[in-house]
Amino acid sequence: MALGPDGRLYFADGLSGIRVVDGEYVRTTAPSVGGGHGLAFAADGRLFAATGGAISEVKGAKAELVAGSPTEGGEGYHIDGPALAARFEEIQDIAFDSQGRLLIVDRRWIRVLEAGQVTTLAGTGVYASAPTDGPALAADLVWPRAILEGEAGIYFSDATYLRLLHGGLVTTLAGVKKSVYAVDGPLDQSRFTGIGAMAWKQDVMYLVDWRFARRIRYIKDSVVYSLTDGQMGFRDGPISEALFDGPGDLVVDAKGNLIVGDPGNCRIRYIQLEP
Repeated sequence: MALGPDGRLYFADGLSGIRVVDGEYVRTTAPSVGGGHGLAFAADGRLFAATGGAISEVKGAKAELVAGSPTEGGEGYHIDGPALAARFEEIQDIAFDSQGRLLIVDRRWIRVLEAGQVTTLAGTGVYASAPTDGPALAADLVWPRAILEGEAGIYFSDATYLRLLHGGLVTTLAGVKKSVYAVDGPLDQSRFTGIGAMAWKQDVMYLVDWRFARRIRYIKDSVVYSLTDGQMGFRDGPISEALFDGPGDLVVDAKGNLIVGDPGNCRIRYIQLEP
C-alpha cells in the first residue's frame, strides 16, 4: 500500500492489479500491473511498483520497466549496474528516501536505485540463521522484508529483528533469533515474531508483527508497545477488542491515523490513533 500525493490510498490486489480508494469507491487503475512486493511514490508524484525481480513505473493503466527483469533473475541472482541490466533474487519491498533514491529490499540484500544504477548497500547474500553486525557489505541478513528511512538512517526489518543501516554499518536494534513470542518493553529486551511493515508518525514507528503475534505495535522513546493483543479473527471496535488475521502492510494517512492491510480477512482496516 502507498498513500498518494493526492491523499488517496493505492494498493496492490493480487487478482485485480493496482487499485485506489477514491472516496467511497474503489477503482482499479492498472489492471495488468503487479505490485505485490511494494508500491512507492516519488517526491514528484510518480508511482513505482515492484513484483518479483522487476521494478516498474506505473503510467496510467500501464507500466514501464525501470529496473530488473520480469523473466530473468530469481534464486542466486544478484547483479548490480545499469538498472535494466541489474538482476534481483526476489524483491520484498521498496521505499524512497529523502535523497530521492529508491531503496530496495532484495531477499538477503539492501540495494538502491539511483541515477539509473542499481547498487548494493548491505548484505552478503549468504544464508544466515542469525544476523551479524558491522560493515554493511560484510553483514549477514536473515530475511529482510520492509524498509524505511528515519532520522538515524535506514531502518529495515530482518525476520525477527529490527536493524539500522547508517554510515556504512549495520546494527541490530531489537529482536532475537526465531522468536515465537511478542514481548513489549525496552528495545534490547523486546521480541518480535516477524516484522512485515513499518511506518512513521512523527517520531513514533508503527509496525506489523505478523507471523505468530498478529499484532500492530509501535516504538516510542526506544520502548516497544502493542496496540492489539494478537488474537486471530475479525472484529471491529475499540482497538483493545479488535481482531486481525495476519495483518500485512500499513501506512499513516494525512490525519495521522493508521491504515492496515489485513489479507487474512481480505480487508483494509482503519485505526484512529490518539493525537
